[in-house]
Amino acid sequence: MATNNTVLVESKYVENIQTNQYIANGVKTTILSVTLNNSGSSGAFVTINIVPSSGTASAANQLVSLRYLAQGESYSCPEIVGQVLSPGAKLSAVASIASTIVIRVSGKEAS
Repeated sequence: MATNNTVLVESKYVENIQTNQYIANGVKTTILSVTLNNSGSSGAFVTINIVPSSGTASAANQLVSLRYLAQGESYSCPEIVGQVLSPGAKLSAVASIASTIVIRVSGKEAS
C-alpha cells in the first residue's frame, strides 16, 4: 500500500454554503492537520462535516459545529485531526460569512 503525505486543501476561504473541501477519490485518507483562520473584519462561525461517500452533510456527521472565530483568531480543529476518510468520503464545511474563514488541511493518502 503506497502512502503519500500531501496538502488536501490548499489555503482557501470557506464558502458560506455547504461545500466539499476535499473528496477521498479512490484513497483512504488520514487527516493530519487542519487550520482555520479568521482573516475577515468580524467574527464568524464555521461548521465542518465528514460525510460518508453516499451521504450528505447533516447534523449526524458534524464534527465541528458552529465554532466561533473572532477576527484574527486561528483554530487547529483537534476534533478533525486523526480522522480517517474511507474512499469517496468528503470533508465538507460552511462559514457564516463568505471570504472570512481560511482553511488549510494536510493529510496522508493511502492507495
